[in-house]
Amino acid sequence: MIAPYRSTAVFDETTLPDALRREHRTKPGVWGVIRVIEGKLRLQFADAGDEQVLTPDQPGLVRPE
Repeated sequence: MIAPYRSTAVFDETTLPDALRREHRTKPGVWGVIRVIEGKLRLQFADAGDEQVLTPDQPGLVRPE
């Protein structure tokens, strides 16, 4: 069974940590899910040049590394 091993606090545009505003990576074998509670979030993947707009109905999947 797959289960979350960690969750973060809820952030908004003023409380988002600086580390999440710049390029960073997940650990090997660790997936992430970004859930938007209200509004929209633009998510950019630097390596692939992809960009997604996340909404409450459209979460973002973050692959390992």
